[in-house]
Amino acid sequence: MQQYTKHIRPYKRFVLQKFIPNLEWDYRVLVVYDRYYIAKGHIRNNDFRASGAKKFDFDFTPDPKILNFARKIFAAFNNPHPSIDIAFDGQECYLLEYQALHFGINVLVKSNGYYEQSDNGWRKIDKKPEIEEDIVYGFVEYLNSKLKNL
Repeated sequence: MQQYTKHIRPYKRFVLQKFIPNLEWDYRVLVVYDRYYIAKGHIRNNDFRASGAKKFDFDFTPDPKILNFARKIFAAFNNPHPSIDIAFDGQECYLLEYQALHFGINVLVKSNGYYEQSDNGWRKIDKKPEIEEDIVYGFVEYLNSKLKNL
């Protein structure tokens, strides 16, 4: 092992991301197949990052562009339950973070409902979620959609 010590260096992981000016929050969208649970994540005091602040707002109407963007990400990654962090500058959406296997469920637990796409655009379904029921629903619908294509 000592023969390799000169080649082994400690490292730190980091992510580079384009700075998006004038953001006051980002959005966390948890997709459960065709149900889009969304929360607005506010920034920490004296900080520019919303991630990890745990300051969520559920009482707002999202811009349809955010939900459309989340839907595109859901389709692209082909995963039954993506948790997606999105920045929106009023014109354009930016993917900040994507989690597929391990993610917090506060967006689902603390929400008062979800959004679904209809022929007339996005509409809110006011329904307090049941965690197990909603997660199972997402898996069943996702698997059924895949079985149809076999």
